[in-house]
Amino acid sequence: VRIPGWASGARVEINSESLPASEAAGGQYATMRRVWKVGDVVQVVLPMPVERIVSHPRVLEKANRVALRRGPLFYCVEAADHQIGDVRDFVLPDDVEIVAAMRPDLLGGVVVLTADAEMEMAAPGWHGALYRTADAAAKDQPGRSSSVTLTAIPYYAWANRGTGPMTVWLRRG
Repeated sequence: VRIPGWASGARVEINSESLPASEAAGGQYATMRRVWKVGDVVQVVLPMPVERIVSHPRVLEKANRVALRRGPLFYCVEAADHQIGDVRDFVLPDDVEIVAAMRPDLLGGVVVLTADAEMEMAAPGWHGALYRTADAAAKDQPGRSSSVTLTAIPYYAWANRGTGPMTVWLRRG
């Protein structure tokens, strides 16, 4: 049985007895050598904890950002779940708990992630501007910040509930 590379902590059980952990390492095959009997049951348990993923330091566009993954699935944050602000302004603190929960009512049933986050608006001087002088930007007062409940859905499910901003990579706080 091949254990996926993302599945750290995987377990393989034969008739409710676990194989040694080294036999169920992610990215490898779990081998089961035995005399098999009719009725033997093999169960593969693949834990899917929520993980914060960062990119290589040379990927400057993703510096100080984090993506959310649960098992093999990456998650995104889209406007449909957030009636205030722009999801690209959300900041996910490194120390907050991220909760995974099944939502059978959403898109035919998906596991969503929720967490307490912040929404940090850009300073008013940036309104309508793409570029400014460093001197002008240095004089800005900080933008507003407010608490939000961040909701993330599996990436495969986005763009099914209307148009609006979406992001996979969240700023770290």
